[in-house]
Amino acid sequence: MNKQIWQIAFVFAFSSLGPLYLGGWEVFRSFSRYGSWGLFGLLLAAGSLSWGAYQLSRSSHQHDARNIRQLLAVLLGPAAAPFFSFVLHLLVLVFAAKITADLAQKLQTAGFLPFAVGVLLILALLWQLTGRIDWRRLMLLSGWAILLGLAVHAFFYLDMRPVRLPSLLYQLNANWLWASLQYIGLHLLLLTPVAVMLAKQTAGDARLLKHGIIRGGGIFTLLLLLAHLAIQSHWHDVHDAELPLYQVLREAFAPALPFYLALDWLYGFLSILLWLFCLVGLLSG
Repeated sequence: MNKQIWQIAFVFAFSSLGPLYLGGWEVFRSFSRYGSWGLFGLLLAAGSLSWGAYQLSRSSHQHDARNIRQLLAVLLGPAAAPFFSFVLHLLVLVFAAKITADLAQKLQTAGFLPFAVGVLLILALLWQLTGRIDWRRLMLLSGWAILLGLAVHAFFYLDMRPVRLPSLLYQLNANWLWASLQYIGLHLLLLTPVAVMLAKQTAGDARLLKHGIIRGGGIFTLLLLLAHLAIQSHWHDVHDAELPLYQVLREAFAPALPFYLALDWLYGFLSILLWLFCLVGLLSG
């Protein structure tokens, strides 16, 4: 039982972070650039996504919704469900296509070592999954990805600098709230197929879902917070960087950068795989 809870926790945390997390741009855009207010936005986003994912999974179980269309019929009504189901599937596929294009661009512009490491990792993943893609294997891979993500954050703090959070008078407006709500909206949309699949795979076990999502929400919050503080501690070096966490790692421990790049590609690839598996699995179920 405890093992299943942790598996759900890792899948939830991984799905909540999304494929853009390791670059740091999304954390910077949504939270870090708003200083201390961004910290409030971060906590709001983490709590809202955990609560929202649990409510979606619980509703799927309570109303025996076996796919996204059935869940939307419960939430929005039978008349609106087909249209919004189509839109949700389309948006997830469009976002997956964008991430694929970003991965291709990163591979194209990277140096030889990160390119080689990234290609080898992706080929190894494909070899492991060819003809054997199942939910258990995806949960295991999500768990390893989260553990590697936690481990690599230690590199950020090898050259730790004081974290000087700005006064609350800085960015004293509602922009931080709007940025946080945008983050919640996009990530909740991408979480929807995963939340329905979690309900389906756990046979709607309320205790498993509740404790798994609570633990996953804690891991998700911790990783967001570590990235946010790393950006704040290197603010003058990264505030105009396209990929802030790359720059933080370059300042703290440059030799680890090729492996961080490879892990970033792996996050993107595994995120796409998880979305497609959930969409196809729910359509066929």
